[in-house]
Amino acid sequence: AFEGFNFRTFDVERTTDVTVANCNITFSGGDAIGGSYTTNLTVENSVIEGALNNGIGLIWQCPGAIIRNNQVKNVGYIAGMGGSNNFTYQAIMAIGHNALIENNSIINNGYVPLSFRGNNSIVRKNYVENFCYIKDDGGAIHTWNNMADAAELSNQKVTDNIILKGTGAPEGTANPDLYLVKGIYMDDNTANVEIARNTVSKCTNGIYVHNSHNLNIHSNTFFDNRDYQVKYEHDKVAPDKPIRNVVFKNNVLVANTPDQGLMNLITKDNDISQFGTFESNYYTRAIKGSVDAVTTISGRYTSSQVITTYNLPKWKTVFGFESGSVENTPVPHYKVNQLIGSNKYPNKSFDSNINGIMKLSASGNLRADWDNTNKLSGGSLRMSFAQVADQKAIGQAAAVVGNIDESKKYLLKFSFISANTDRTVKVILMNNTSPYQTIERKSFKSSGKRIEHEFLIEPSSSLAQASLRFEIAETDGTVWIDNIELYEADVAIDPEHVRLEYNTGNTSKTISFNGITYINGRGESKSGNLNLESFASEVLIKQSGELNIVSPLEIKIGSKPILCYGQSSGSAVVSATGGVPPYR
Repeated sequence: AFEGFNFRTFDVERTTDVTVANCNITFSGGDAIGGSYTTNLTVENSVIEGALNNGIGLIWQCPGAIIRNNQVKNVGYIAGMGGSNNFTYQAIMAIGHNALIENNSIINNGYVPLSFRGNNSIVRKNYVENFCYIKDDGGAIHTWNNMADAAELSNQKVTDNIILKGTGAPEGTANPDLYLVKGIYMDDNTANVEIARNTVSKCTNGIYVHNSHNLNIHSNTFFDNRDYQVKYEHDKVAPDKPIRNVVFKNNVLVANTPDQGLMNLITKDNDISQFGTFESNYYTRAIKGSVDAVTTISGRYTSSQVITTYNLPKWKTVFGFESGSVENTPVPHYKVNQLIGSNKYPNKSFDSNINGIMKLSASGNLRADWDNTNKLSGGSLRMSFAQVADQKAIGQAAAVVGNIDESKKYLLKFSFISANTDRTVKVILMNNTSPYQTIERKSFKSSGKRIEHEFLIEPSSSLAQASLRFEIAETDGTVWIDNIELYEADVAIDPEHVRLEYNTGNTSKTISFNGITYINGRGESKSGNLNLESFASEVLIKQSGELNIVSPLEIKIGSKPILCYGQSSGSAVVSATGGVPPYR
């Protein structure tokens, strides 16, 4: 065991064929193991804990490194105690050709857990949890190759890794709500990397392709990532490195809240059609509330910037992508115990008029009128446009619904039919006067058939005078809406509606479903038992069986004071009830 060295516990500068095995290296003042210009270093079967800078920092020209079967914990975990450049606060860094980084467990790392750069490098079967909480704009697995005159690298592989909980460190910045933590980060001028069978959850983005090309991204699972499950961006950081020849195939994307996005593609130019190919992917929203699959931004940083959202059918039609790709429809994750009070919507059924409706459109061409042709249930609200003034303009039919309390839940129900199919319609709950703050946003896809819609509304803040708005685009054609109800509701939520199961062991793992049927991220029905191979995962969405409704989590803290200063006669007792045990 090695404990408490001031700089590096193992300083491996300009050496060859060194092996560090079966060691406990704790509380290094700098790096546990560090060096450069070192060949064929092996670090295996060791525990590295409490290093203030890097765990293993092979920062320059270290070919042939083998780093496997190690536990790396609590590295770079105190702000200000590590170094001051990009090669700091990292768990494992291997810069050099022919590196093998496998079967490592990396938990609680202040910045980047795994970084590599070199031909024939392999990063596989590593488990990463809780990172980028001291520094951010990092990734669990990161690579970059944008030095001047950098040679293009080849045959790099990132496979079968499990990545959880990229925390972020926005405090003290100009934007404390901006989290910049990626699961897999293919940074400037990265090329020729296979990224396969990885699982990424609870980061800002599952994978971030930044000014990179010639990537093969396949058979991965991206679930419950805060902003988008997948993000590509070509920007001014490397303006001469466009995104090209990126294969995106057979991946599972699952958003766990309506606010999370599935895919975001950004370019400073107008070249998304040239990014590569997209096919046979699975787009799933576990919670009903949005149908957007892809958001694109073209002309970023220019006066002609255009932001467009697409549901999957429209994305396929416009770009010709996604042959064989499918989307899965969510099921309710809640149970309504009772409706409370009266309908907050002022004109539920439009039996004889559309009194209370305000129509809003930039060009003044929205028609919102009463239809008495029994399109739905007698009279209805009809929305259409007199003419198309702007292909991207929208119109809203709004009604005041009064006070909305953020501590309460609401149930919105309405009937809907449309003239066209596969169009995205939005329902927005927002302040009726300036500032026009939006506190809830839902969307759904038109089908040309009558559909009875129901949405659970969980407002993000309270409003004294809110309005409920139905929004369509000018090119969406005519829609009809009827039987609108907005009630406060007593609603119980199933906290186990969605689950991520994964296996970080080297042998298969069996999971019992206890009589409940799920679908996985590919839309396949799963019941009975699930067998997970080593470093595999499944996102599971409950389909049948009783909702597992639990009482709210309640924490009680009790204490016994210390009778005399310096003695240990005091105590603190924390008890928990409700929620979902076990408590951690």
